[in-house]
Amino acid sequence: MTIREIIAEQRRRLRSANPAERLAGALLIPRLLRERLNDFGDPLIGQLLEDEVWSNLNLLAPESTICLVAADRLRRPTRPEHYRQWRRPSQ
Repeated sequence: MTIREIIAEQRRRLRSANPAERLAGALLIPRLLRERLNDFGDPLIGQLLEDEVWSNLNLLAPESTICLVAADRLRRPTRPEHYRQWRRPSQ
């Protein structure tokens, strides 16, 4: 299965009327998805972030801007060192 097929299958199962299907969608499929995503490099994760997450967000919400910045940063061929370290956002 491709990543997009796994995502579609999880969404399908989470919408199911069958409780066993919803349970699989909530517990089993995320593990498979996580395992597959661990094999992806940053540029592919960035593309998935934009395609699968950003496209489902409210475009006027701050989450959409955060998602786009993260996706752009992950797709860069080389990232400056200060982006690799976790930094607490300004409050």
